[in-house]
Amino acid sequence: MRICLCLVSSLILAGCLHQPNSAGGLAPGAGCPPLKHYSRSQQDRLNAELKACGSACAGLRGALSDYYVLRQQVRACRKRR
Repeated sequence: MRICLCLVSSLILAGCLHQPNSAGGLAPGAGCPPLKHYSRSQQDRLNAELKACGSACAGLRGALSDYYVLRQQVRACRKRR
């Protein structure tokens, strides 16, 4: 659970690094933020913790969903460069 909360906190803080443009993307000239790599074992452990949390973690599930979208946007940013 603590790892999940740290992950969400990092996501929130990382969102402050770049100013988005009016279309919701990065401002022109801004670099693509780096992505942290999570090993398969880390992903499995986080998934198990999230499942163990059950319905009490609805907010955390929403934040992780947003984090997934952010990671997809960073990958798209890297492809454009």
